[in-house]
Amino acid sequence: VFQNLFKVWAFALLLRLSWRQIKWWTVVLIGVCFFLATMFKQLAIMAPIFLMTVFSLYALSEGSSWQTVLSVVFVVALIGALGWFGTIAYFAATGRFKVFYEVNFLFNSYYGSLTLGNFLPRVIYSMGWQHLRLVKCFHPMALVFALGLLRDLSKSRRNWMLLLAFLISAIVEVSMPGRAYGHYYQLLLVPLCIGSGWSVSGFDKNQWENSKKISIALMVMLFAWLFWAEGPNYLLSTDEWAKRKYPWLDFPKVRADAKKWQSRLKNDEYIFQWGESTGYYYYGKGRLPGGIGYVSFLQYGPMKDRLSEQLLRYLVAKPPEVIAIDRRRAFFGVVPQWILHNYVPLD
Repeated sequence: VFQNLFKVWAFALLLRLSWRQIKWWTVVLIGVCFFLATMFKQLAIMAPIFLMTVFSLYALSEGSSWQTVLSVVFVVALIGALGWFGTIAYFAATGRFKVFYEVNFLFNSYYGSLTLGNFLPRVIYSMGWQHLRLVKCFHPMALVFALGLLRDLSKSRRNWMLLLAFLISAIVEVSMPGRAYGHYYQLLLVPLCIGSGWSVSGFDKNQWENSKKISIALMVMLFAWLFWAEGPNYLLSTDEWAKRKYPWLDFPKVRADAKKWQSRLKNDEYIFQWGESTGYYYYGKGRLPGGIGYVSFLQYGPMKDRLSEQLLRYLVAKPPEVIAIDRRRAFFGVVPQWILHNYVPLD
């Protein structure tokens, strides 16, 4: 959500930036917005790469000097580099550089595992109909977006080319991890919304006969479709919504179990959960043992050995009174061995 906020601000500022009379404070703000977007998700760097490339090529084609274009790109890139350097320096100065590096770079390189060979298959997979058909609110916006693009590209080429670059950068960002999780697709929402708005307002301003009626009809169609696609979700209770979104976690049962055990434990006692649901700690008013809430990190990835040892040290120093085990999760490693050696199953 927040990376979308900063990217759309950068996009809006870029639209107002004229190469004929560069306002350097605008360039600085664009760089700051792009930097802040990458702080929320490193893959957000796709937006400045695509947008600044299109902006530069268009400026050069319109007669701008390469020195001016290079200066703008340099300032934007410099602000991003200085922002990341300052962030890294802060964590290094506070003795937390290793954790910062592991979380932001080491684990992400494992999570994405992107190569030149698997990039195109990931784009095809992530943008396949089997995934896009589930995002129902996108369908009418994509249609209206395309109508506006076909109608206005010749008249507002710069703006629409920048918007296309924005959309393509979002497609690349969604596709790069290769996992096609539902929440990734919100990144496509911003450029599609902007394009739909341009398209509808463009019909309203057009001199065609009945153009205003077309504009109103498109707006009605968009809102009707959105209410049809998303409206029923607002009638769901929080438990029903949780079951639909994460059926494998079963939040209501987790909440009930956590409260049941919490009522039986003393203040200095706690429950440890081998699984992926941190609800045991939230509803049980406890803390994550060893700072680890997802056991998949203990079994896969570049940090599994260190995190397993970190958790084991915590459990040995302060053994939990109860351990809840999600049987759907793999049960191997040094922590499960310790559990089997020290605890008796109740069920």
